[in-house]
Amino acid sequence: MLRPHTSNPYRLHRNATGELRAARPWRRDRPSRVSVLIVCVASCVAAAGVGAAPEPTPAAPDGRLEVVDHAAQGRALFRTGRPAEAVAAYGRALAESPDDARTHHDLAIALRAMGDLVGAARHFSRSLAIEPRCEVYADSGLIQDLLGREDLARESYEKAFALDPACSAARMNLASMLIEDGMYEEAALHYRKAIEGKPSAEAHSGLGYALTQLGRLDEAAAQHDAAVALDPSRAEVHRNRGLTQARLRQYDEAILSYRRAVAIEPRVSTYFSLAGVLRAAGRGGEAEAEYRRGQELSRRQQQERPPPAAATSPSPEAPRGPEPRPTGVRVGMPN
Repeated sequence: MLRPHTSNPYRLHRNATGELRAARPWRRDRPSRVSVLIVCVASCVAAAGVGAAPEPTPAAPDGRLEVVDHAAQGRALFRTGRPAEAVAAYGRALAESPDDARTHHDLAIALRAMGDLVGAARHFSRSLAIEPRCEVYADSGLIQDLLGREDLARESYEKAFALDPACSAARMNLASMLIEDGMYEEAALHYRKAIEGKPSAEAHSGLGYALTQLGRLDEAAAQHDAAVALDPSRAEVHRNRGLTQARLRQYDEAILSYRRAVAIEPRVSTYFSLAGVLRAAGRGGEAEAEYRRGQELSRRQQQERPPPAAATSPSPEAPRGPEPRPTGVRVGMPN
């Protein structure tokens, strides 16, 4: 999925986050959905070649025309981290076969990676008009959500459920949107349905986070245990587990969870959460050391952050903010 494509390896994952320091930590921990930057929507696509005339088909050594699978070229280019060239290849493929649902879907994913949410939404819609599929509705809903159109996002998810009640990608995306809005009971319901359809570490971790916010800590702890058992390599499952353990005053266990999380993915907020648990456990010296590590990481990130690109022709519908991630299934809470 795109927040990921679950069936598509190019989908993005928005991972669950569990930070000790706030009841709704991720609202302050990450930019909101309405702060996504759209850079050069029209100009990027035009420069990449969408809608342009197809390039001449190369000739084989014997002089015959060689058939080129532009859609396959686009997928290969996207896999190697060249989304602008992939967009151009998909444009050539659609010039030859304008009703190819998969190519519209792949083009939408590449446009999302370039920050063109409006263009991505348009091609998701075209793909669905040709061939409705639950995973495409899940991706389309995520884009609408990122554009601040929650009603349209929910409509896309409901259509996905109508096609396949067990559509895990749509369940995960909707649950994440509900968590962001503080609707933990309904979010927990959709996480449970996602687990019924396709158990995953992300779904168990997201459910654990929702249950933690509802104060059902023992149930939450069981979900975090399941998440870690399914995939201990994901930093967010340890962060979420640490949050629940800290609220249960299981400080030694929480410290271990946060240390595992920061070893997998060093994050400023995780260092600060770890420092908070260490301080609560009476280990002030260690807490100060972790806090300093978080400060140092924050300074390095600020120094390494490139200056914001100027948007030459921003869409009036496009929210502003930091550079967006590629699309994907929204797993749990945005990471």
